[in-house]
Amino acid sequence: MLRGSELDEAEDWLHIYGDQSPIATLIQRTFIEESVKDRQAQRAADELHKQELIDAGDHAKRQRKLTQRAIIAAIVLIVISTVTGVFAVIQTNIAQNASIQAATQITQLDVLRGVQLTPVAMMTYLPSESRFVVNDPWLPVAQSFDSVEMVFVPTGCFMMGGTEHYDNLGNIPMACRSITIREALDDPICNAYIVPNGDYSQPIQQQCFDNPFWIDKYEVTQYEFSLRGSMRSYDNIFVGNNLPVDNISASDASNHCMQRNARLPTELEWEYAARGPRSLIYPWGNEFISANVIGLETSNQKTGEVGSLPNSASWIGAHDMSGNVWEWTMTTDVRFTDGYIARGGSWNSNLYYLAAANRDSISVRYLFDGQSRGFRCLQSQTDS
Repeated sequence: MLRGSELDEAEDWLHIYGDQSPIATLIQRTFIEESVKDRQAQRAADELHKQELIDAGDHAKRQRKLTQRAIIAAIVLIVISTVTGVFAVIQTNIAQNASIQAATQITQLDVLRGVQLTPVAMMTYLPSESRFVVNDPWLPVAQSFDSVEMVFVPTGCFMMGGTEHYDNLGNIPMACRSITIREALDDPICNAYIVPNGDYSQPIQQQCFDNPFWIDKYEVTQYEFSLRGSMRSYDNIFVGNNLPVDNISASDASNHCMQRNARLPTELEWEYAARGPRSLIYPWGNEFISANVIGLETSNQKTGEVGSLPNSASWIGAHDMSGNVWEWTMTTDVRFTDGYIARGGSWNSNLYYLAAANRDSISVRYLFDGQSRGFRCLQSQTDS
């Protein structure tokens, strides 16, 4: 068979001369024609192969597009599913929060329904089933009694006491961790680990209140104290109308509260108002935050105005229950025949003394050493 340019020349010659050429024998013509047919067949085959390649390419493109569309569709479905799931979780959380808020409002209304916001003699109290079990749902309730703002403390339970009365808990022998502070004081080994003047009344134990009460929102100020003409045995160390009363004896503080038809809180009542049902280490939470307290790091060696640190508030809205001045309670200390417990730490206290479970005491026979001691008052129907 002829190929390429030879076949082109033979084919041209055949078209020009045809049968007129003596050379153009039947065999030659047939040979040339067969070569032409063979080339045409080859071209047709090439075209067919080319078309097949084109078709295959188009098919591959279509497959890629279909695959891409399938991937996009899957991604869209995943996104929709994820968004739907997240939305469902959000809706569930909103519903749960709404239920909690509704339950909280109902519970708090149930508590307050039994309490007429009038002086203590007219207050009605609820049974123990109204106790709260957590801090967060409670919204502070404040009311003025004889021009003094007080906050409401609902019924509830908490774990009184702690282990922070030791300087370094990690170094304390195990035998010293499960005994009372009074036992530790008499033990020559355990006594060495106790923070000086610290007292936590170990072991930790649950305490419950069946009757709510009101407690001063702020420490008694020098202005409020002088306004009632209350008497005292010692002068304030730091002077200012909105500064807390300091350097006052437990008996003088008690007499002032009695003038208001109130009294000093017990240390049990004081600690519950400071820590709440979650038994927090500090009034605001379990982490020490120096900016929340007028203590050794922030006081500039003096007391500060009451209520000047909003973040110091406890769960019931009582301010400065940690720091500023130690606060007297009516609870006596068995170590002294005439000693009383003070709580909360003061302007020159470190974080150990500023913990809400910390205790301090002093005998009324002893002169004051400059350690600031103030107080706040409490009203309770059980006193009437």
